[in-house]
Amino acid sequence: MKIIEISNDGPRITRTNYWGSEWDRGGKFYLSVAAACLRVLVPRSEAQAAREMATGRIAVLSIGPCADWGGTTAAHLMFDDGGDSPYCLFSVLSAFDILPSAADDTRRDLTCAVYTPGADGSPSVAVVMPLRIRHTPIPNFEAWRD
Repeated sequence: MKIIEISNDGPRITRTNYWGSEWDRGGKFYLSVAAACLRVLVPRSEAQAAREMATGRIAVLSIGPCADWGGTTAAHLMFDDGGDSPYCLFSVLSAFDILPSAADDTRRDLTCAVYTPGADGSPSVAVVMPLRIRHTPIPNFEAWRD
């Protein structure tokens, strides 16, 4: 699979080859970290997911062993909207360009930005919200409490 290239301006993605890549064509989300921001690149085939993610008030990234995947370490990204069934994304760790560390669990300055392709194919921000990280067995649907 071709390497995903991303150009940044701080936390903002200015250019990427993600849309049109094997990741995009395969319906696979890609997660990139820069400047205290987790950026979620949404494949064209999953455009409705960005609208569902936008209902969240806070994004919670849980990283840890996944019982459903035989104990393999994976990621669970929940867009907590305060309801009973928030939008969640399960991911293998290879979908991250950089994996947040356990030291990030205590940070309160993190954000999550969801990107879709703009009309001209350039990266377009669909939503930005606070992000919290926890290293814990997954799935973990527990609401975040500061």
